[in-house]
Amino acid sequence: MEVLPDIGTVVPSVGVFSLLGWLIVHFQRQSSTNLDDYRARIVEQRREYREEIDELVKRHTEQILDLRAQIVELRSEVKELRGEVEVERRARYQAEEDAANLRRRIRLDGGDG
Repeated sequence: MEVLPDIGTVVPSVGVFSLLGWLIVHFQRQSSTNLDDYRARIVEQRREYREEIDELVKRHTEQILDLRAQIVELRSEVKELRGEVEVERRARYQAEEDAANLRRRIRLDGGDG
């Protein structure tokens, strides 16, 4: 939708100043259109980057929540294993104590068995 006439028909009928005026108006419109396109691209890129950043933040948050759940689970498992180790340690100490008592009794009895 070109409002300005073709340059070939304008040149013979107008003077040099009119031609310069026409060129200035034409290039102003072109630069305005280019600037509007440029601004629209910037707005679109900002929107896309914002969406991308929001998606990354969402995934990061999900990963952190998953890791925290794993940490809670692992801490519970470690606590359970420490309890098992403590039970085994006490049983071993008790067995050693029983064995020592038995050796003492055997020595006191004179080793007769």
